[in-house]
Amino acid sequence: MAGRSLRGTPRADRAAGAGRPPRIQILHVAGCPLVDGLRRTVHAALERSGFWTQIEELEGPYPSPTLLIDGLDVTGRPLATGPACRMDLPTEEQIVEALAAARAAPRRPRAQPPRDGGPSSGVPPRLMTIGSLARRTGVPVKLLREYEDMGLIYTVGRSPGNYRLFDDDALWCVGAIGALRSLGLTVAEVREFAEFYLREARGSAGPALARMLAKVRARTEAQIADLRLRLERIDRFAADHRAELAGHGDFREQDPRARSGVDSAPGGRV
Repeated sequence: MAGRSLRGTPRADRAAGAGRPPRIQILHVAGCPLVDGLRRTVHAALERSGFWTQIEELEGPYPSPTLLIDGLDVTGRPLATGPACRMDLPTEEQIVEALAAARAAPRRPRAQPPRDGGPSSGVPPRLMTIGSLARRTGVPVKLLREYEDMGLIYTVGRSPGNYRLFDDDALWCVGAIGALRSLGLTVAEVREFAEFYLREARGSAGPALARMLAKVRARTEAQIADLRLRLERIDRFAADHRAELAGHGDFREQDPRARSGVDSAPGGRV
């Protein structure tokens, strides 16, 4: 089950008129196409109600999307588990009514869905699933899985539910991979450097990276030379076919079949 991300207004939480801000949670599966619409509806209802509070999003195997206010499903349905597509999305009026009820109700503990770091999720506090890592780094889950399979990302094992787990050290790994890739290293070269980095003594990684960067520089200079040759070919072609490119000539004059009057396409097709 993926962890949570907090999204809301930049202002401090406050409620107009009275009481505490309610706890608002959107539960959804990864990539659910209905989440954006629900977010917009929730923000519109908050504006109308005078609440300014964060919206907590939990990504995992939930009926998707589900909106909870203080732990209660706004549509009145009992809390459920298991991934499913929900079409009974709450209306703006329902959300406004639920916010008003939350404002008037005395604060008391509510049942909460399991989440990363929660006692029922099997994920210890301060750890991340790969979905959480993807949201924090902006790197797609599929690519992170490839990096992890190649041993490029520090991990802390798996949860009881067999989800890959990471801590903040993984953020450094992903950042380092991105930095090396931006210098022109291929994924294979990044993997080679990582193996050397983990295997060799402290202080020896610098010279190894310098040798790799020299190869990247040579490769890049060769690519630049090829691009310059391409530009020269473009310039020569443009000079030789100035009339045709300006619309004053016709490239068909160079076509032997066009000159002979034979009207057939290449390959014998007529």
